[in-house]
Amino acid sequence: MIVLHTALGEGMDMYELMTSGTFGRFLQVVPVSLLAGLIYAVCRAAALRWKRPPAWGREVVRLLFVCYLAGLAALALAPQNLWGDILYFLHTGRFEYGSPPPFSGGINLVPTLVRLLTGELSDLGGWVAEMLVGNFLMFLPLGAFLPFVTDRVTGRNIFIIAALVPLAVETIQLAVGRSFDVDDLILNFAGIVCGFFAAKAIVAVVRRARRKAAPSK
Repeated sequence: MIVLHTALGEGMDMYELMTSGTFGRFLQVVPVSLLAGLIYAVCRAAALRWKRPPAWGREVVRLLFVCYLAGLAALALAPQNLWGDILYFLHTGRFEYGSPPPFSGGINLVPTLVRLLTGELSDLGGWVAEMLVGNFLMFLPLGAFLPFVTDRVTGRNIFIIAALVPLAVETIQLAVGRSFDVDDLILNFAGIVCGFFAAKAIVAVVRRARRKAAPSK
C-alpha cells in the first residue's frame, strides 16, 4: 500500500503502475487471482453446505492457495505480453497483440554460475534481483502451502515435485513463445524446496509449543 500510495502520489496513474516493472506485472494478475478465489469459494461453499462444519483455518489456507496458483499460472504460463496487451486494450480501446509466436523464445542450458566462473558474466547485480523475485521468491509459497493443503507431500517426494513442476512450467513457456532457462529451473526448485521445509519447521515448532502448553493429565 505504501508503494502504491507513493507511486500514485507522484503522478503515476493505475495503468502506468500496472505496466511498469516487476511490481506492475504482479498487479496485472491480481484480478485473475481474485476471480479464481471467488469461483473456488462459491463452489466450495456449495460442496460443504450439507456436510459437518468445516475446519475454517484449513479452508482459508486452501482458498489462499487457489488464489496463489491462479496468479502463478497467469504469470508463468501466459504469453509474455498477454496481460499488458489486455490492459492496453482496456485503457485505449485498441488491441495490439505483441506476444511472440510459439517456440520463438531462446533456450539457455548454461547456468549463470558457470558463466560467472568462466568470466563470461561479470555483473550479477541486476540478475540477482530479477531471479530472486521472478523465480525463487515467486515459487517459495508453492512449497510453503503444500504441508497445509495436503498430507501426500513428504520430505522425500517434495524433491521430485520441485523438479517436475518447474520443468513443466519452462516447457509450456517455450511453447507459448517464452524462453527455456536452466537458471529458472534451479531457482524454482530451490524456492519450492525451501518453502516446503520452512513450513514444515514452523508446523513442528507450533505443535511442540502446543504440547508444552497443554495441561498434563
